[in-house]
Amino acid sequence: MANLRSNINGIVAVVGLLAICGAETAHAQAKGDGYVQVIKSAVVEFDAGNWAEARVLFEQAHSLRPSARTLRGMGMTSFEMKEYVRAEKELNASLVDLRSPLAEAQRHEVLALLLRLERYIGKLIVHTRPANANPTITLDGSKVEAEMKVELGRHELSVQAPGYRPINRAVSIEGGKTQTMELTLTPLDLDA
Repeated sequence: MANLRSNINGIVAVVGLLAICGAETAHAQAKGDGYVQVIKSAVVEFDAGNWAEARVLFEQAHSLRPSARTLRGMGMTSFEMKEYVRAEKELNASLVDLRSPLAEAQRHEVLALLLRLERYIGKLIVHTRPANANPTITLDGSKVEAEMKVELGRHELSVQAPGYRPINRAVSIEGGKTQTMELTLTPLDLDA
C-alpha cells in the first residue's frame, strides 16, 4: 500500500511537472518570442561541447525571458569556457533569482559547481600610497576596483594617478588565496 501511494505521488509529481512545462511552452509559443527553440538549441550546443555557441544562445534566451535557469546555463557555460569569475557571478545570481527558480537538483548542482570554482579564483587587494592619490587601477587592460576576484594565473597590473609615475607589475594569482599588494606611488619630477 505504501509503495502504491509512493508511486501515485511520483506520477502526480511528473504529471504536474509536464503540465507546467507544457504551459510554459504554450505560453512561449503564444508569445512567439522563440524562447523554447533558443533554449533547446543552447542545450544541444552545450551537450556537444560547443561552449561559445551555447553561451550566445543562453544569452539570447536570457534576453527573451530572464530567469534563474538561463543564468544557470550562462554560468555553466562560462565555467566550461574557463571564465571563472564570470561563472561565479552568474551562478550566484541563479541561486537568488526568483524568475523561474531553480529546482532543488539544479540548486545542488550549482552549489557543487561554485565549490569547484573556488580553486580557480583568487582575490587581489591593491593598497596604494599616498591614500589621496586617487589612482586608476587596470588589470590586463581593463579598469578594476582596488579589491577584486581574479582568475588564477599571471596578470598585468597597472596603477596610474595624476602627478605620479605609473606602476606596472606582473601578478601571479593562486586559486583560493588572497594576495595583497602594497604600492607606493612616486611623484613626477616637475623640475626635470
